[in-house]
Amino acid sequence: MTTAFLFPGLDALRRDDDFQSLRALPEFAAHAATLGIGLEVEVRFSRAAIVTTSLAIVALQTASAQALERRGVVAGFACGYSIGDVARSAHAGCFSLDELGAFTRALPGELPFAEGSTVAATTQTAGDEVVRSIERLLELGLTVSRLSPRVLTFAGDRAAAERATAELRARRWRARELIGCVLHAPAQRGLAAVLAHGLRTAPLRAPCHVLESAVSGRALASIEDLRDELAANARMPCDFAAAVERLRAVHGVTRFVDVGPGRSAQRLLRHFDPPIEAESALDLL
Repeated sequence: MTTAFLFPGLDALRRDDDFQSLRALPEFAAHAATLGIGLEVEVRFSRAAIVTTSLAIVALQTASAQALERRGVVAGFACGYSIGDVARSAHAGCFSLDELGAFTRALPGELPFAEGSTVAATTQTAGDEVVRSIERLLELGLTVSRLSPRVLTFAGDRAAAERATAELRARRWRARELIGCVLHAPAQRGLAAVLAHGLRTAPLRAPCHVLESAVSGRALASIEDLRDELAANARMPCDFAAAVERLRAVHGVTRFVDVGPGRSAQRLLRHFDPPIEAESALDLL
């Protein structure tokens, strides 16, 4: 059996998910201490909380992946999106959490974080409806990512996002606002540039797992590939759905495990045809 760990983004941190079992892991306490954050995980994403919220996701996901391996669930492949790519890369040995902590401490005290809007939208039908909707969202100046064959996230100016949400709901899409404004939204170019600049000199090592990129559409084969991909993550949308398909079709992955902190990746994989039955760390741990 070929296994892949899935590391979702900030949308994995939802108020209706019970991730207390992951927060109780000894690995999480150790990782939180290394990163200099508390054991409480706040479900918010704002100018004041951007770094600590992101680090909390990394601490939770890397703790979950380590605990899974300790219990015999070992993956040779990993895939994520958004902050999940940072956790995925740390778990694959590309950098230590000490190095990640040093990277965040070296960032400017006042990050150029712009307020905006990010929305997740779900339709009951894939195919042409999704293609037409992506085209319309791009017309409105929004940045669009595809998380599953039926789920899109889009981000940008609040007025444009609200208009898009109304149009989608009129066509029977379900839409909900997510936590904050994603990093690759147009308004966040200043913050993305700061992070990309830091990544040019950040110490990185080759991964010990195969990392399938949801940004570049390929596996990462070198340190420079990884550096480019992490920087691209700060300025480009992702196609997590395509990355999962590549893991299944190209790499022969037959077992997918959502490392948490919620069940978002597990839910997304049910939208494939045929549905992919992913497992959740919340159940395995």
